[in-house]
Amino acid sequence: MLAVAASVVVVLGVATVVAVVARSMPPGQGQLADGRPDRLIVRDGDLVEAVGQVIATAGRPTVFCPDDYLYPASLTGLPPPCEPDDLIVTGVDLNALSGRAVEEDTITGWAKLRGVYRAGTLAVTQQQAQTPQDSEALFPYETPPCAAPPGGWKGHPDNNAIGDYIKLHSDRFNYLTGFVYSYPPNAKWDPAYIGYHEWVIVVGVSSGNVTHAQQELQSRFGPNVCAVPIALSSEQILTVQHAITPLAKDRSNHIYMTGTSAFQPVLVKLTVLTERLYAKFPTAALTAIQLDPWLRPVNG
Repeated sequence: MLAVAASVVVVLGVATVVAVVARSMPPGQGQLADGRPDRLIVRDGDLVEAVGQVIATAGRPTVFCPDDYLYPASLTGLPPPCEPDDLIVTGVDLNALSGRAVEEDTITGWAKLRGVYRAGTLAVTQQQAQTPQDSEALFPYETPPCAAPPGGWKGHPDNNAIGDYIKLHSDRFNYLTGFVYSYPPNAKWDPAYIGYHEWVIVVGVSSGNVTHAQQELQSRFGPNVCAVPIALSSEQILTVQHAITPLAKDRSNHIYMTGTSAFQPVLVKLTVLTERLYAKFPTAALTAIQLDPWLRPVNG
């Protein structure tokens, strides 16, 4: 039962009012993935931990699945598996799971497990009842991140025309993860306001003067365009995505989600980051991706 790795590209979104500051940025600079990804490598014998779903079926090894896994629909009423991205676990107390449920010969529930990792197996040493954590919001702003023009945001810019222009200049702009804002009177994002006509389109600028870029865009498409400094242009993002696609398609790597959102580096979610897998990533790509392994080493 193979779970297909998913790609997430946020095209529409919404938005703390921040005035755009005039400054220049050399190509490729800005805020990238936090920390050193090699510190996330797990080796045999390491103490690790994660929050996830435990699935125990009679006659089969008990498995542990990522809490943010995109499960396929279940046609049987039983919890869908997360193969091949699960871990075999030993030493789990099936009576101490959060949300414990029994369906036929299968017990499921959630837990935070800590234990020793070896070759795809987790030997549990500590267990804590815990439900999955809420995902981080995809939208980094509650209101448009530029000062409103005199008279406020009014009108509806041509989204398609802006998108076409950005594609022609993909070496310095990023619209693949751009935002189209519905701007209600209370200036707060709410899906109920999607139909409002006052939209603000936010464009990321990876190189050059951000204020000049905003002036350029507004001269072409009207005042409801906001430019913000970002680290990676859409061209850079696409180059990195193409570079890691073969790794994501190889299900033995246990990469279960890749994608971008909110002008961030390319997110790569995976079960566990081993030395073998880390060595497969192109060196150039490591500065433009955010490795997000589910199973993490316990440091200290």
